[in-house]
Amino acid sequence: MRTLIFAPAFYNLAETTRAVEIAKASRHHFDCRFISYGGQFEDVVRKEGFEIQPMDPQLTPDLIDHIYAVDKGEKRGDIMPVDVLEQRVANEIELWQAEQPAAALTGWSLGDYSLIADVPEFAGLEAGPNQHFIGPLIGRLDAPIPEDQPIVYFAMGSSGTAGIIADIMPVFAGQPYRVISPIKSLVEGLDGRCPTYEVPANVIVTDWLPAHEVNPMADISVIHGGIGTVMTACLSGTPVVGVGMQPEQEANLDCLVRAGCAIRLSKRRVTAEAVANAIDDLLGDAEAKRQAKEFQAILQRWGNGGTNAAQFLVETL
Repeated sequence: MRTLIFAPAFYNLAETTRAVEIAKASRHHFDCRFISYGGQFEDVVRKEGFEIQPMDPQLTPDLIDHIYAVDKGEKRGDIMPVDVLEQRVANEIELWQAEQPAAALTGWSLGDYSLIADVPEFAGLEAGPNQHFIGPLIGRLDAPIPEDQPIVYFAMGSSGTAGIIADIMPVFAGQPYRVISPIKSLVEGLDGRCPTYEVPANVIVTDWLPAHEVNPMADISVIHGGIGTVMTACLSGTPVVGVGMQPEQEANLDCLVRAGCAIRLSKRRVTAEAVANAIDDLLGDAEAKRQAKEFQAILQRWGNGGTNAAQFLVETL
């Protein structure tokens, strides 16, 4: 049995869950192994029965914060120090020579093949050479869901900005709906750094949730625009209010705007009032709900992205 090496950024929940979904669908055809430079989502992989080989040098919390800041355009500079990158390259070459894997799968580095976790109808683009659409590839976490049925699902992924969350949170106070918000890890300690930050009584702040189960409960999803979060909302037929943290997420949200089922707000100019107005507009927009259901049907025809990715790997490798 040939080996596949999975190397997601374990500090990013969406990237980690995408790797897990492909590995789960591939495990009967390949020996699936994970390598990690560190990150808080390693247990997501271990819970599925996969082992993780640690790699040096391990990422520090400060470096992870730096990587996110550069990625979101909030800070200028190299994504990581050159000496760290050189050590990673040397150690990975040694690993490849020892293991001779059929392929290495990463979350975002361009290589021999690119598996695109959406559909042609999403951005209206055709796949180029060695690019392959596999349909929505979403995380399916196993975690309890609060009993209160939400109407608004407010999630900023693992790359969200705490300051923007603090700006948005007041909008929910006194509103006639419940909010479920898996942002606990993003806002830990925020009340000490932002004295005005307060969680309204109708908001349930949780740890990471199975978004594919919570989204169908919601009338509106307020999200950051990561492709996994976007596809999860679309698979649920849920209209979206989006605040992108970086250009790729803004582009994802713009695709939904063109499809008629989303409103995108700029993170640099977002206000609580703008979010409140956008939510109210979508709650009363029957056409947006119809368009969301129409795109949902398109995605459902593609089936499971992890299974489609595994089939590509079997046929290609």
